[in-house]
Amino acid sequence: MASLAFLVFFPVGGILIRVASFTGLVWIHAVVQVLGFLVYCVAFGIGIWIAINGQYLTRAHPIIGIVLLIILVVQPLGGLLHHRAFKKYGRRTTVSFAHIGLGRAAIILGIINGGLGLQLAGEKGSYVIAYAVVAAVMGFLYLASIVYGERKRAKRAPSLDYQRGQKEQVRHYESSGRSHGAAYEVPQPPRGGSREYYSKRDSRH
Repeated sequence: MASLAFLVFFPVGGILIRVASFTGLVWIHAVVQVLGFLVYCVAFGIGIWIAINGQYLTRAHPIIGIVLLIILVVQPLGGLLHHRAFKKYGRRTTVSFAHIGLGRAAIILGIINGGLGLQLAGEKGSYVIAYAVVAAVMGFLYLASIVYGERKRAKRAPSLDYQRGQKEQVRHYESSGRSHGAAYEVPQPPRGGSREYYSKRDSRH
């Protein structure tokens, strides 16, 4: 069940949010991740029971499993704060980097921990081979989606910066008009709406 969470649910949710683009994507991402979290919680409960009875709690596999549970518990709150901050500021904030970084680390660590679990259980042969193949494929797809998503985000950055600049400029002139007790006409950019226009007006103002 833990393998299902870290080889299917979490990577698929992470891949979708980076390569897909449709209305409600962020909520689909959240639902997939929550399902993965619930599956992992069941696996964690069973695993802890086995570890206690088999005196395995000091081994690497259960220790990493506990660390992963702690990370996964705080991830939903981090995701909500990241979503709200991104909608407000139009860019990644500290909480965004924390949420994204923890998520990536948890998925990679979870995939590795699955292999440690097979080793602890003494599994050999077909089970290990099957896990290694699926882990390699999903790990590659997940890492590839990160690279693709970051490159796509880098290409969009200039446009997003310009849009944020427009909004900040409008708020600036509107507040200036109110402070002077009169309506203040918001200047319009020249045809084409170049970013240089706003940077020049800012320096003159």
